[in-house]
Amino acid sequence: MPRHSNWNSQTTSIHVPAHTVDRLLELARLLDLPSSDGFVQNLKPIMITVEDNAKIQQYLTQPHPVTAAEDAQVSALADGLIAQLQAAGMRNLDAIAYAGERIAEQVGRKIG
Repeated sequence: MPRHSNWNSQTTSIHVPAHTVDRLLELARLLDLPSSDGFVQNLKPIMITVEDNAKIQQYLTQPHPVTAAEDAQVSALADGLIAQLQAAGMRNLDAIAYAGERIAEQVGRKIG
C-alpha cells in the first residue's frame, strides 16, 4: 500500500550514493516549494576540489547564483563549455565534470 507523499508534486524513486542523500533532499525540498519557480536560493556553500596533474586546489562556491541574471550567466557559460567539450569528443559526464571545475575556478572563492 503506497504511503502518503509529503511533496507538492508527483514523486519517483531513484538510487543515489548514500553520502549525497541529505544534500539532494535539501535541494528537492527547495525545488518543490510552490513559490520556488525553479529558482533556488539559500543553499549551503559547496566545496569543489579541482585536481590538475599534481596540483590540487579547492574552491568554495554558492550552489546557486544569487540573482536570475547571475543564474543565466553561469548557465550560459556552462552550456557553452560543455558543448565545446562534447564537440571535441569528450564524453558527456567528463565534459560536465570538467565544466564544473572551470566554473568553480571562475566564480568560486579560492581556499588555501
